[in-house]
Amino acid sequence: SVEAAGAITELGSQLEALERRLDRLADELDGIATDQSTLQSEVAGATADMAAQVELLKAMELLSRARLFVYQANYGLAERDVVTAIGILGALDAATLADGVLDETLFRLDRVVAALPTRPALAADDLDIAWQVLLDNRPVVTEIAPPSEEAPPEG
Repeated sequence: SVEAAGAITELGSQLEALERRLDRLADELDGIATDQSTLQSEVAGATADMAAQVELLKAMELLSRARLFVYQANYGLAERDVVTAIGILGALDAATLADGVLDETLFRLDRVVAALPTRPALAADDLDIAWQVLLDNRPVVTEIAPPSEEAPPEG
């Protein structure tokens, strides 16, 4: 019958439309899955960065407290806090800080530990420099002039 053939043609057209819509929805779901994956990666990166910043702040707090202990001539507690800060900073990814900051800070803190308790003034200076390097997130630039070939003036 003609009516049955028309109904079958109509149902075929509707089925094709539904298949096209289903394909579009599948494409949209793929796009959503890609967006979700990208967002998860960004959140993971931000979380890692935040965790590194928290560890950096812990180390800086320990160095602040160590500075206080050095000024109070409590060298044992100062050294303990510096050693703890060295451990925290040593575990940080160097990419968290600007180039050279972590290396210079650890170098300065090793000097602090070596100077305590016999040379507290030197320890305090290196501790202050290490703290400032972390705060500024840039190494201290110091250029040391080579020794002069000239004889010192007599007088």
